Parts: sequence; C-alpha cells; structure tokens
Amino acid sequence: MLVSRCNSKSELNLCKRLWNNCFSDESNYVEWYFENIAPQNSVLTIKDDHNNFIGMLHENSYTLKIGNTYTESDYIVGVAISPTYQNQGYFKKLMIESLTMAKEKNYELQFLSPIDKSIYHNLGFSYISSLSEYSLPLKELNIFNKTQDSFIIDKETFYENLYDDLEFAYNNFLEDKFLGVKKSKKDFKNFVDEVFLENGFFILSKKENLITGFAIVFKLENIFVKELIYSSLDSLKNILSVLKGYQNYYKNISFLTAENLFLEDFFLSNKNIKKTVKNKIQGRIVNPILTLNRLSKSLLNSENFSVKILDNIFPENNKVFLVEKEKISLLDNRIKNIDLILDIRDLTSLAFGFRNIQSLLFQGNIFLNNEKREIFDRLFEKKVNYINQDF
Repeated sequence: MLVSRCNSKSELNLCKRLWNNCFSDESNYVEWYFENIAPQNSVLTIKDDHNNFIGMLHENSYTLKIGNTYTESDYIVGVAISPTYQNQGYFKKLMIESLTMAKEKNYELQFLSPIDKSIYHNLGFSYISSLSEYSLPLKELNIFNKTQDSFIIDKETFYENLYDDLEFAYNNFLEDKFLGVKKSKKDFKNFVDEVFLENGFFILSKKENLITGFAIVFKLENIFVKELIYSSLDSLKNILSVLKGYQNYYKNISFLTAENLFLEDFFLSNKNIKKTVKNKIQGRIVNPILTLNRLSKSLLNSENFSVKILDNIFPENNKVFLVEKEKISLLDNRIKNIDLILDIRDLTSLAFGFRNIQSLLFQGNIFLNNEKREIFDRLFEKKVNYINQDF
C-alpha cells in the first residue's frame, strides 16, 4: 500500500467521489469544499499494491492558541476508506502516516472531530475540547434587553470590512480561553462562505463602531445558533435580545458556546433550560517533549518531576523524562521511582486542560507519586477551551 499527497486534479476528483460516497453532506457543500478548502491544504491518499485508489485524509492547517503561545497544527477531516476496502488496515496506515508527518514537522499535536470517540482511541487520541449546548423556549429570552447597536447581516448585506471586524471579535473572545483556533482573515473568508452556503446569517453587536460580538444563526425547525461570540456581558445580552424577536415565528432556540461559561446563571429560572455538554474535539500529542517543555515553564525553580510516557504508535516516545523549570532531560528507562506514569491519551487530556488529575486517578488510569500531587494539581487544572470547527 502507498500513502502519498494528492497532487493532481484527477486525484482530487477521486477524493470528491469518495466523499460523496461515504458522507451525507449536501452536494453544494462538497463542491464548495473541493473548490475552496481542499486545494489550499494537504490531502493524503492511499492506494493498494495495484495502484487502486482506496482512501483519503484531509489535513487543514490552522494556528492553535495554547495558553499564551501560538503553534501550527493540522485539523484532520474527511478520513474515508472505500467500503470495499475497509477492515484491512488501510485506515490505520493512513492515520499513522499523517501523525508521522506532523511529528516530522515538529508539531505538538494533531486534532479532529470524531463521529464517535472510539474510532481514534487506539491511535492515542483523547478529548481536548467540548461545547455547551443550551436548548430553551424563545420566550425565556424576554428578560434580555437591547444594550448596544445590533445588525442582521446576510449574504446580500455583507461587506468587505466585516472580515476584519469578525476576526477581531472572535480572537478577542479567545483571549481568556486556554485552547482555541486562532483565525486569520483568510480563515474568516472561508468561514463566512460556509455560513452563507448553508443559508445562515449573522447577528452583530456593535458599540462605538466596534463589533463586540456575533451569533451565527440558522432557521431550521427551531432557531439554531451555531456560534455565539461575545466580549462582554452587555454584548451577550444584546445578541440574546435580538434573538428573542423570533418567538413569534419559532418556539424554541438552541445555541452552542464554550463549556464552563455557565450561561444558565443569567436566566431567572432554569426550569425550561436544558444544558448538554457535547465533547467536540479530540487531540493527539505527537511530540511529547514539546508538551513537557511547555509545562516546565509553569514550575517553580525548586520543583521537578519524573514522568514515563507510554505510546503504542511511536516507540521513540516511550521514555522517562525529568522535567525541571524550563529544562527537560532523559532518564534511564529502567528507573523504578517515577512520579507520574501515563499513556499518551491521558497526557493529552491533562496537558490541554480537558481533564484534571483527580478524574484520571478515580478511573485508575495513571500512577502518581502523592508527594508531587500539589505540583500535578497545579499543572493540570481544568481549563476553558473553545474549538468549534467543521473544516
């Protein structure tokens, strides 16, 4: 079997045909994706020994915000193996090739949005970000009043300068989040195109000529807000006050936003409000030394710990490290007294703030030296992350 990068229009057409065969996206979305997104990024294909095309994997490049730093990563989408070739190891081969390339590019991790958590589990992926979905009757929004200027923008009324405004508002929303996708003007052009392609529109909140927040809205059986971005409580209330105007036409509303923001606290009663946490994004550390180096910066000068990492895909990651303040060194793999032993999945969920030490200890997934517990509790606090990404 051969894995290579797609480098011709004919191969891209084979990928499009496979996408239509395996996924349920509308034809206009597929055409748009292969005209605008796929050519800008990397597509891996896999062929059998007779040069038959049998699968694909798309790597869409983005900049990740991790704490106060920024790093490049690939968002893996559109992983598909032709139904006639499944359960023969092609999927695993394709995924490992992508992870290996990311490792060679010195990325810290790859990320994706799985249909089911079990699909990528054995490849070392674990959840790193989730979303809160709120569902409620539109009448519950009656408590919110207009606090700022607001505008409804659709495909016909969108104007060029809005790309910069949306980029500013979105990246400002990310400022106090630990993990997120930093979006450029180019990213927003693709993003806006996708919204209008699917018949969505924007509600903007504006104060003193500055966009302070926005909602991406779809009118389905009920009102669905795919993204809710705001810089302050006033901008949030302002957007919700506009949305309440749809109650004469629709009964209910649901909206997605970052987890752990506790928007239910702003309602007088929670009786009719349903909140669901939806695990959205999985990640996979490919270069753990980059992760440990990032964590080491949070240590005090007098602190250190040893950690043994278990990785069933990359044997070279199966090492024992000594982590000190801004310093990483290797220890003998035969050493017995180790402060933390865990596999790459659990390291990923801890290092990106999705889980904390206590939750993994409760499940019996890790070993740790209780004398270093205070260090680990501080390093691996649960964080607020936000990745709401489709392509």
